Amino acid sequence: MLITLKLIVLGLMTLGTTTAIAEIYQWTDTEGNIHFTDKHAASSNAARVQLQSPTNRYHANSVKKFAHTPGKPKKSHVKDHTLPKLRPKQVILYSAVWCSFCKKAKAYFKQKGIAYSERDIEKSKQAEKEYRSLGGGGIPLILVGRQNGTEKLSGFSIARFDHAYR
Repeated sequence: MLITLKLIVLGLMTLGTTTAIAEIYQWTDTEGNIHFTDKHAASSNAARVQLQSPTNRYHANSVKKFAHTPGKPKKSHVKDHTLPKLRPKQVILYSAVWCSFCKKAKAYFKQKGIAYSERDIEKSKQAEKEYRSLGGGGIPLILVGRQNGTEKLSGFSIARFDHAYR
């Protein structure tokens, strides 16, 4: 009985040390962004990545550096003239009910007493049309009125929003 129990424990311990080797694919989208995935899509330009070791180690020379500086808002791909003219500190939030970052943005606005106009892109055809004309791409999409024009934020982070809203 004791020997059987020892064999079971030994078997469980060795099970945790088994190494799994996964295939990783790299592909580049139309905007030049590099993506990694564990599935090969026949319709994409994905190429298999040769890993240096079966433990999937990070190698700094294999990752392309981003062009924008951390802490500063990433510039929008949409020309400024296509953004609506908002009053300073006016905020428009394009969202959907299921979006967790939209919920975080709304909670932050409520906490800080920031007035905003919400436009659900799944419930309103007009909101979806506006969202697409702004370049869409992901939600939340937030427009912030500033003294020198309107700023577009894709996604939500407190730091980026505060920088745009000040």
